[in-house]
Amino acid sequence: MLGRKKELELPPIDIRYKVVRGFFGRKKKVATSKKEQREIKRKLLEKNPHLKFIDDLHERNSVKVDELSWIDEIEAINAMLDD
Repeated sequence: MLGRKKELELPPIDIRYKVVRGFFGRKKKVATSKKEQREIKRKLLEKNPHLKFIDDLHERNSVKVDELSWIDEIEAINAMLDD
């Protein structure tokens, strides 16, 4: 009770792709341009400055996909153990 509140650590947000409507109402993922990524990042950082992003910009608050590979390994081990 005494001390600082622990800040909630949010997972990184992937802004490399956006979902758009295609023909006949189908949805598909389309790559976003770097200009769109910067605009999305700016808007989200205004609301929460501690967010991390998966993007193509390689800026200060960007996370590389290679840094997240350990999560896939843990999920694979959990899947093997659950079966």
